[in-house]
Amino acid sequence: MMKKNKIEMLIEWMQQKKVFATHEVAEWGFKHYFISADRRKRELMEVRKVKKLDNNEKLIFGYKCKDDVYTWVSDPGPATIFDNPVQMELL
Repeated sequence: MMKKNKIEMLIEWMQQKKVFATHEVAEWGFKHYFISADRRKRELMEVRKVKKLDNNEKLIFGYKCKDDVYTWVSDPGPATIFDNPVQMELL
């Protein structure tokens, strides 16, 4: 069994969590010694794998924080995000 890299671990966490705030991504990054977790989240937004929720949507999911809240919008399966070379460059 091959060990997952930190980007794959972050993607898996986002897929499982489904809805997450900026502070939760940063917290995950600190726990896993991955200081670029927030930057990777922004890159995933660029390839439309992660969507920023508006304030009304945030409240629906119970987030009352000032942080931005995001949702995983695509579930491509394991590591398929790396199939496209353009997407791979962004990561």
